[in-house]
Amino acid sequence: MHPAQLTAVLNPDVLCTALPNGDSVLLHLGTQTYYSLNETGTQIWQLAGQGLTLEAIGQAIEARYEVTPDLARQSVIELTASLAAERLLELLPPR
Repeated sequence: MHPAQLTAVLNPDVLCTALPNGDSVLLHLGTQTYYSLNETGTQIWQLAGQGLTLEAIGQAIEARYEVTPDLARQSVIELTASLAAERLLELLPPR
């Protein structure tokens, strides 16, 4: 299965606080570790919270930031893989 077909599911033990500049801070309650996301990462996090596939998130990022489809998709896949490695979200096959 191609990673773009996966769906991101946010870990309920993670709190997200949006900052005025568009960035955000994540706190994993289980590990007591903080993570920061820039504006684009924040958008990806928020879209992931809507239960979208990585492909759909990439399309939304492409439209918002006027980047190529390949760059948007690759950015989404890389960030969500990093977030999954830190147990901030889980990547699941579509239902």
